[in-house]
Amino acid sequence: MFKRILPTCTPAETQVIMYKVAIQVIGDQIFPIVHKRDDSRTGCAIVIARMDPTIKSDYMDSAFSFIIGWLARYNHAKYCYYATKKAGRLVAEWYNASTISSYQTRGNAHHTNHMARHYGGSVLCDECPIVISCSGFSEIEDELASVAIAMELGLMSHMRTLEIAKESDNCLIREFLARK
Repeated sequence: MFKRILPTCTPAETQVIMYKVAIQVIGDQIFPIVHKRDDSRTGCAIVIARMDPTIKSDYMDSAFSFIIGWLARYNHAKYCYYATKKAGRLVAEWYNASTISSYQTRGNAHHTNHMARHYGGSVLCDECPIVISCSGFSEIEDELASVAIAMELGLMSHMRTLEIAKESDNCLIREFLARK
């Protein structure tokens, strides 16, 4: 439904629609999963970026970010930065048809310097040139949140979701799809 509506909306209307959908998805579907593991996680940052597919560039055409839930002041900026960084890495490689998730761009997962590590959690929609990125949960929960928002908006096919789950070996996405 949203896939048909979004092209006719102004940028501000698009942001409101995506924000409302993201709040519903995170609140109803993601928080219950996250809280099974860690009930202290009370919020996350979401970045939604659009690329111009006619320009092979590593620049985002437009992007907006928002917080869902409650984050401590020091986590607010950190999670917005991480979500933007994940989206930026994915956008920088979007022209590579096999790059569909920031999990693929994360580099050395065994890096000794925690701050130098890159994390997954950003996904490239296949129905339109949009990247959805989440930060605030574990890596696989961030990726699940991004996928769930994209699917709810009708911007990601079931097939793309399966590809992402396979690429990152994300058991949470597979469990999520089995419940759908």
